Amino acid sequence: MFLFKSTISKDELNNLTSSMAEYNSNTNDWVQAIVHSMIPIALAILGVCFLVEFTKTSERFRETQGTPIDSEIMMQMALKYVLTFLAIMLASQIIDAVLWVTNVIGKNVATTGGLSGHNGPEENALFQASKVKMNWAQKPLFYTIFALHTCAFVGIGLLAKILIFLRFITLCIFKAISPIIVSLGMTTDFKSVVINFWKQIMAISLQSVVLIIVLKLYPMFLSDDSLSETVTFGEWVPVAMGAFLKLIAVVFVIIGSQNLSRRLLGV
Repeated sequence: MFLFKSTISKDELNNLTSSMAEYNSNTNDWVQAIVHSMIPIALAILGVCFLVEFTKTSERFRETQGTPIDSEIMMQMALKYVLTFLAIMLASQIIDAVLWVTNVIGKNVATTGGLSGHNGPEENALFQASKVKMNWAQKPLFYTIFALHTCAFVGIGLLAKILIFLRFITLCIFKAISPIIVSLGMTTDFKSVVINFWKQIMAISLQSVVLIIVLKLYPMFLSDDSLSETVTFGEWVPVAMGAFLKLIAVVFVIIGSQNLSRRLLGV
């Protein structure tokens, strides 16, 4: 009887490294429709920002130079707005590109060493009853601890699936409003907001890599606690409880995976 799962499964890897269209094509199509509807509003905001800046710059130029604004200043100003215009039109594609890069990184991390990983838990399983010498009074405690580990493992799997779904929803929201946020980058008060917006997207995308590393590592950590020979119940209990505490620590790391990825990017 054993409980450990040796590596990240192909289904988990596919979910963690899917594009938004691959994860749910219908939802992605709907989000793309929202993006297209937001572009005219974003362009209107950009136009207003250009008129305001052009007016202020012209007045300041007349006050300091005594002449109308020259063509060089106009070209410099226009270049900024052309780049912002392109960013607005390509915002959803940029998000897809960021996600693609992190997906490539995640696949490389997951497949390093192979998906059918290490030898350990399956051969030297911590929860093989045949490896623990115990009497009838100790068996209820053995199976209680076994049940706790089972719940922890099932919880980790469910938690990972929930976080993958929440990550997808978050990316949908960011993608849907991306043209509006990008258009605000030309105003001084919102520049930091736009920079933070792109950092948040990179952090959410990077979360998949963090989750893959955790899901790939935790069975390896638990294999250190597995039993290779028959032991007494008194020897088995501290090893089992240590493994359980590691599982709880993994749960907290998975829950905090998005915050961890944000800290890595200084968000």
